[in-house]
Order: sequence, then C-alpha cells, then structure tokens
Amino acid sequence: GALSATLTIQNAQFGSWNPTGTAIAFARGENPNLQSIWIRDLTTGSEKKISNLEGFASFPAWSPDGKTIATASSDNTIIIWDAATGQM
Repeated sequence: GALSATLTIQNAQFGSWNPTGTAIAFARGENPNLQSIWIRDLTTGSEKKISNLEGFASFPAWSPDGKTIATASSDNTIIIWDAATGQM
C-alpha cells in the first residue's frame, strides 16, 4: 500500500516494524560512544528506551511473535531483549 504517514524521530537509525505494525524499534545515538534501543508505539506515539549499548548498535529485529527484539552491536554481541520489559 501507499505510505500513509511520515515519522519524525530525532537521531533515529535502523528502524524495524513489529509483526502487527503497531510499533517500531529503532537505534538512537545518545552520543558517539553510546546508542540505545527504543520502541515507539505507533497508536499512542509514546516511546520507551529498552537498552543502552556501548558503541554502535544496529538493526533491531523483532521475533515473529513480537515478544522479543534482537540487536547487534559493534562489540560483536547479539542481545535478545524482552520487548515488553526491556530485560535481556
């Protein structure tokens, strides 16, 4: 379908839609040495930070059930996060 909205998210990189299309996870640069992973609820517009990662974090990817998010980091780690709680 056609694009129906444009999201403006300051300092956002590498966004990924959840399976139901109601949220987007994205990396946000806090400073040159720290990035965080955020989730924006697209129905309410609210955002929550689920992690702080040393170095460069990229490409958050949702699990098929939408319950977890995987991230890769420049420190050669992949972390699986609980999307609801932000816990590893």
